[in-house]
Amino acid sequence: MKSILREKYRYILFEIIVEEEFGLDGLDSGIKKFENALRESLIKLVGEIDLSYITPRMMVLDEKKEFGIVRVLREGEKEARRTISLITRLNNNKIHLKPIFVSGTIKKCKTKMQTRRSKA
Repeated sequence: MKSILREKYRYILFEIIVEEEFGLDGLDSGIKKFENALRESLIKLVGEIDLSYITPRMMVLDEKKEFGIVRVLREGEKEARRTISLITRLNNNKIHLKPIFVSGTIKKCKTKMQTRRSKA
């Protein structure tokens, strides 16, 4: 497909800050729960119609649950960044998501995640 016809995505790396440990019943269900929380927060902020311009999708949730990467359309990147920081609860646990880095490739986000993890 020609690059002009292809949808262009941005990948947002975010840090997960929790007060106490929480369980997500496996990595796949954790990814689904994060994606659902993000969608609910986006609907509250921008509405259902504008959600189609963002189309968030969880790509990576690391095994230690410290970082995550979400894919969004380029047009909705700013709204998604704002919304990620507004998520305060997940699975009845207090949580804070802090957007760190935005990139056009998932590979760059993963390398940034590795460098952030090694600094901690």
